[in-house]
Amino acid sequence: MNRYNESPIFPAAAAIKPAQVLPSRVSLSAALWWNISLKEDGGHSRTAANYLSSLGAVRAYLGGEFDRFPLSGVTPAWVEGYASWLRSRHASSAATAEFYFRNFRVMCRRYWRLACASLPGGRDPFAGIAFHVRPASKRALPRESLARLLDPGLRARLTEREGESLDVLHFILFTRGMAFQDVWNLRHDMVGDDGHIRYRRSKTGAPIDVLVTAEAAALMERHRRCGSPWVFPFLHDFRRVERAAPGDRNREPSEESSLKRVNRHALSIGRLAGLPIPLTTYVMRHTWATLMQEAGYSVELIGQCLGHTSEETTRIYLSGISRGSVDRAVDDMLDRLVRPYAQGGPKGKRASDSQVKRRHRKKDTPAGGTERPARKGRVLPEEGATEPRNAQCAVNKDSGGGQEGCAREKKCLFLAKKGTLLPHRFPHKLFGDKSNSYQPNMQIIHKICFIYNCIISRLSRSVDT
Repeated sequence: MNRYNESPIFPAAAAIKPAQVLPSRVSLSAALWWNISLKEDGGHSRTAANYLSSLGAVRAYLGGEFDRFPLSGVTPAWVEGYASWLRSRHASSAATAEFYFRNFRVMCRRYWRLACASLPGGRDPFAGIAFHVRPASKRALPRESLARLLDPGLRARLTEREGESLDVLHFILFTRGMAFQDVWNLRHDMVGDDGHIRYRRSKTGAPIDVLVTAEAAALMERHRRCGSPWVFPFLHDFRRVERAAPGDRNREPSEESSLKRVNRHALSIGRLAGLPIPLTTYVMRHTWATLMQEAGYSVELIGQCLGHTSEETTRIYLSGISRGSVDRAVDDMLDRLVRPYAQGGPKGKRASDSQVKRRHRKKDTPAGGTERPARKGRVLPEEGATEPRNAQCAVNKDSGGGQEGCAREKKCLFLAKKGTLLPHRFPHKLFGDKSNSYQPNMQIIHKICFIYNCIISRLSRSVDT
């Protein structure tokens, strides 16, 4: 029984049945308190706290009429007035106004649905009312920054309490991005003999099975405390907070207060490590999801590990943290397909070795306009063209062979200048696509050509003799 169940209108939320207990005619305050009680009894304390904040916003809007205002009075015109009041009251923070309005809408719709009550005015009073809020981008640590956070030397620069919070951050990373609320609720009896942690996610109730990695096992063993069922007992130890009132030092802290303490330490750790973004427990969860996505794993697998109830939720979740990977992919495409052909390329961008080789293979004329001279001692015929016999004679004549060289070629036609029989550059049609004509197996072909040329040289000397 919690403090919200003290309301004389409703019993415990677990005993409430739709359309049998919930009256259709009820005050707005009673309907909102019932929603808070429902979440409290279900173990969703964070959601109940959010609902309580939204109830306070409605109370501030209605003033002294809050306790007497009927739920049927939530008409489209009234909702529009309340939304306008929220926009003006929180003009500098549209996200805050949207937060209060969204929770209030959820509570009203849930009560109407479970009580089978008719909607005021015959239609949904919240339809068509929206707050234009810029979505907050979920941030994740890049791999270079993650290396700083995992550096063993970082722990030596932290206090004892900051070191404990660092272990929580590492544990989240090595347990598939486990949410902090589940870390706070984690007990040793949830770890099976097969080395798996089995639990239900606090937010969605989805069953999750996590393999205890070597890193996670070391962290769990480091903080094992005799007589404590918790994996991280310091999260439940209120005596560590000196500012607590004397009567509260023996009371177990809430999950919310523990989260605030860990995040406060995480910000200090992030600044000390020189991280580019503020470090929190959710940043570690986002970092794990980002690394899984960049490694090429499916959205379905990532959502299952995160405890999402639908694949669409995972897609929305990943869409806000994948900007870095998209930027790197686009930049990589420009490096491979666009910048090699740009005049000079952008300043500061260096072409890869394969790009440089491809540039040298081209037969374009230099910038000065003069044609590149042919390599001495080797004739490279154009692809698909055959060299006339008189041209071969002319080549031999220029090289000092005269008519004797031509006669020798007539006598033994397969003897020619080195490279004319087996050109150094093979026709691309032997290999299909031109881009794939220079593969590693060309080394074997060049060795065969070398052996063949040696045989030809031996035969040419024997013909001369």
